[in-house]
Amino acid sequence: MRCSRRHFLETSALALGAGCLPWAVAAGATPNVKIVSVKTFPINYPTVGRFKFFEGPKGRPTGRPAVVVKIT
Repeated sequence: MRCSRRHFLETSALALGAGCLPWAVAAGATPNVKIVSVKTFPINYPTVGRFKFFEGPKGRPTGRPAVVVKIT
């Protein structure tokens, strides 16, 4: 299955909501959360049509550049 931007954002929102649910249930409790690591992954979303502002130099992949951030 090819992952679209819409599917990625829906899945991310559901995962975030599911992660926050236990904190919302425990009313008044402050979660003790610490960030252990932050990782970044550069990606290029493929584009279907031609967009001159998404074109790169020759030999470089075309598409919409983006960065995915993983916080654990």
